[in-house]
Amino acid sequence: MTNLDSTTKYVEFYLEKLRHGEFEAAFHGLTEAGRSVIPRLIDAFHKERSPAIRAELVDIIWNHRRPEAMAFLGEALNDPDTKVWRSALDGLVAMASPAGLQILQATSTRELASKKQTEEFRQWVSEAIGQVREAMAANP
Repeated sequence: MTNLDSTTKYVEFYLEKLRHGEFEAAFHGLTEAGRSVIPRLIDAFHKERSPAIRAELVDIIWNHRRPEAMAFLGEALNDPDTKVWRSALDGLVAMASPAGLQILQATSTRELASKKQTEEFRQWVSEAIGQVREAMAANP
């Protein structure tokens, strides 16, 4: 049996809630935790097969509003599931920073499985870029 630290046990407790459909309890429990949970949540995201849970993990991670989440959000934009990459866009817009803008611009030429999916993705990214620019201009 492995000896898990208290943060790992805490995260596992709320991940189980998430897996059992208790999204609100998991969201609040994991967003109210300190930033030490972020690497564990990112690890859980990489191991998770369910798109709904991956999308929820993205929401939880960006709601910490930590700069170290930016690279992860850029990575989550590459998820094949629409809910997941839209959650990542929400986070990048909410955090509205030069780093987020750079991530959005870099991903704006991403190709998806079909032309329709690619056009939809690029439209959403373009809108997000505009929102980030507006937010940055309003709060220089």
